[in-house]
Amino acid sequence: MSGRSVAAMPTSLLAARMLMYAVAALSALWCVAFLSGYGLTSENLGSAVVQLAPGVASLILARKAGRGGGRNVRRWIIGLQAVWILFALGRIGQDDMTGIFGFVLPIVVLVLVTRPSSREYFAHTSR
Repeated sequence: MSGRSVAAMPTSLLAARMLMYAVAALSALWCVAFLSGYGLTSENLGSAVVQLAPGVASLILARKAGRGGGRNVRRWIIGLQAVWILFALGRIGQDDMTGIFGFVLPIVVLVLVTRPSSREYFAHTSR
């Protein structure tokens, strides 16, 4: 651990991190359920990896945000939420109305990460 001090994390960012951890866990659970239900083929494994990658990114970014990752971590979190929103749009485009629910978590995380207290936290923890 470095010798620099990290500012107190705002409640909104703590909530965003918890949601990002939940998304990572749900992504892993989805991959296991998908592969156990449809079988382990190269096509299914590829689909699972595509769905798991943003979940892994959520886990990594949530950990980095907890360590005062700076402005770049905030930018990456915002970009990742955009990816989740695109996944939701893709589901809606395939007439899967569960995509509507896919908007909820990314939008909540975006709202929490772009709050003034969170922006200030990331600005003060920039390297």
